[in-house]
Order: sequence, then structure tokens, then C-alpha cells
Amino acid sequence: MNLFGAKKVNHGLESIKSFDNLDDKVFYYLEWCKKNNVEHDVKDIKDIIDKVTVWYELRYPDNYLDQDDVDNVMFGINTINNVQSWGEFYNFDKFYYSLSKKEKSLLNVPIFVDMIYLNNGRSHIHFNDDGSISDASDVYLLVNGSYDASSLLDGKTIDEWPLIMKEAGIKADYHRINSIINNYKKRVNVRECLFDSIMFNIINRGGKYYGPRRGVLFAREFERDVRVPVSYGDSSLAFEYLANDGDDSLLCFTDYFDGNLEKKTIKDILSKQNLVGVKGKQKKKVFPKSCE
Repeated sequence: MNLFGAKKVNHGLESIKSFDNLDDKVFYYLEWCKKNNVEHDVKDIKDIIDKVTVWYELRYPDNYLDQDDVDNVMFGINTINNVQSWGEFYNFDKFYYSLSKKEKSLLNVPIFVDMIYLNNGRSHIHFNDDGSISDASDVYLLVNGSYDASSLLDGKTIDEWPLIMKEAGIKADYHRINSIINNYKKRVNVRECLFDSIMFNIINRGGKYYGPRRGVLFAREFERDVRVPVSYGDSSLAFEYLANDGDDSLLCFTDYFDGNLEKKTIKDILSKQNLVGVKGKQKKKVFPKSCE
């Protein structure tokens, strides 16, 4: 099983990166939510972090990470005969369906408002879910005659269209628009950091071997930064990461789960163990067979 795919980098509360301790990262996020009056109760946020963590542990149990035979363990079947695997069977859609409406709302992707009126008149703009403009044909510009602003605004992202509108002299309540944009971005930020915190919890609960490997699977599936779980893992996980076009300058904990917060680059860690000479030149592959 190859744990690594395309690199994904997440966005979130930058201050979380300053904490090494995984519990501290989750605690900081929950405290941030409390202080910033997010729309969800902090207890509910903590509960969904734990619930998603347990789901992922059930979906990818230790046996799966040990010997890649989760299907035999859970179902007693052979997946070679095109039988649905346990990981596929107990996927996110199945898990999501089992949640309450309140729990689902915590995991849902935030949606931008579908329409904004620019002033007290009838001029308005329609938006896609991500805040980009879908239709600005009801906004008119007076430059050498009157024409709608579709060609100027349609398709522009949430970070582009406010500035373009101002530069074009389009009249609008920009204070209200900024408030709407900031509220949306805050909700996006809260969700991004929620999934980061779930990943931190998964890594922490699983211990030195299983936690980081399960964290890598979660990072790949939910577009987190795969370097985070790798940095808490052992040398064999670092080796596999490097073998999949990873960065040998990535700083990793030498022994986080034994209380050692010292960090060294992957290159230094593997060179000391005679697992790799120079970047890209592997000497000996030691990653467990289950992670091939």
C-alpha cells in the first residue's frame, strides 16, 4: 500500500504551526473558536473531532496498517475477486449519512451567499458557492455608453472582484460586502482548522507507528498537509515519504512519542541510520510490506 499521492497543502490558523505538541494544537484551535464566537458550540466541535477520529480508526484499523488485509480481518473475504474493500465500504459518505444534522453542519463546506444587492437599487450580483461571480449582468457601467459588467466581473474570484469593482467605479456598500466576505472566510478557516485538528488527533491517538500512518491516509483523503503526519512518524515512514518525491529537508521529530521534541531533517535522520546517502539515492528499503 503506497501511502503517498499528490502533495496537498491546507490552509488554516497559522499560529497552530508554532505548537509542537499535538494536544496543544487541538486545544489552541478550540480556544480560538471559543474566543472568536464561531457559529458552533465548542463542545460540539470537540465531539466531532473525536467522532471522526474514531471512525477513521475503525475504517483503517491497526491490522490494515500492519498487513494490508483489513478485508480478511473485517469481512473474511478476498478482495482480489473484486469484492468491495472495507475502506471503500465504510467511506466518508457512509459515515456522513449516519451523523445528525448538527454534526453534518460542522463538516459541511461553507457556502457563500447566492446574491448581493450593491445598493438600494436593483443592481445585484449572483455568486457561486466559493464566492466567485456567476452572473453580473444586472450591474451596469457607464463608459462610452451603458453596458453590463459581465465581461468585467463574471468568473472573478472572491479575492478579485471587490477590487475590480472599486477600480471600475461601481457604487456599492463595500462595508457590508467586506463583512459578508470576512464572515465566509472565517467559516472556511474554521472548517479547515477543524479537519487539521482531526488529523492531529488521529496522529496522537494512534501512537508512534499507527498514528502518523493513519494521519497520512487522512491527509491524502481530505487534502491536508501530508508533511505533518510524516514529521511525527518513524524513520521508515520518512523513508517512504522520501521515496515518493518528498523533501529531504523536512524537519521531523526524532522521537516525539517518547517525549523527545528534537527535530532533524529527514536527510540527517536517514543518513545516520544508513538508509539513504544523498537525496534521491536510496540504499536500502525498509518500509513495511503493508505500505508498499
